[in-house]
Amino acid sequence: MGVVFCITLLPSQYLVKLLGLALGALYWHAIPVLAAIPPADRARLPPPFSEVPTDGDYAMELISQRVARGLEIKPRSHRAKSGSAIDTDTKSDIIQTGEGPAKAAGSVGLSTSVDWKKWGNRIVDTKARSHEVKKLFKDGQWKRPENWLALNPLSPSVALPTGSIEPRLQTYTFPAQYKKASGLITLASDTLFFTPLLSSSAKLMIPLTHVLGVKKTGPMRGMNLRWVQSSQDGATEEREEKFLWVGARNELFARLVAWGGRRWANI
Repeated sequence: MGVVFCITLLPSQYLVKLLGLALGALYWHAIPVLAAIPPADRARLPPPFSEVPTDGDYAMELISQRVARGLEIKPRSHRAKSGSAIDTDTKSDIIQTGEGPAKAAGSVGLSTSVDWKKWGNRIVDTKARSHEVKKLFKDGQWKRPENWLALNPLSPSVALPTGSIEPRLQTYTFPAQYKKASGLITLASDTLFFTPLLSSSAKLMIPLTHVLGVKKTGPMRGMNLRWVQSSQDGATEEREEKFLWVGARNELFARLVAWGGRRWANI
């Protein structure tokens, strides 16, 4: 920038001479050399600005960094929008804290879109609770008071030693429709699972290292997932799983594409 600023301070006659010098050197020296190169060798030359990142490369780099740090793909907007309503959780926070609507509207972000992450977590909690209740009524375990105490959400949890860290596996859940079954897509650090609502075991399990491609489809926010299935005898088969509908499809798509850094550079 400093050089460009200094050039603009030169008189116009010197600028014209410098421009003529550059064009003359290009015409008499650069163009003849390029014309003398054989076509086979000319194809080996990289195109100009080939190392400059495109908008897609820059976006993929940002998404990969956010995924690696465990952050959301799209940052939540904290700007208040006129005419938008406060969601249920925000209203409850206002009632509990006793703050006025004007103060809360200025400090809390307002959103009218569906929070699929919240609904996915609620479905997971409901399935876990129902599974615990099912186990409770087997073999007369409901007669033991300590089993009912475990279902109490207000029961105290086990205290950890000072300085210890509880092991935690970070997962993301997305409501989805797979074939004729409605359920949840669970995205772990290295595997994608699909579990029907009425089942306690995963119906589909795809290692992320076997994924070949991801594609958004249809007006119903569907998604196709191509992957390689390996059998015990070493044979491989390419398969395509079709999800008719996926909640928060854009976030799931971005996390799948951004997984593994720049593994999918060209999309």
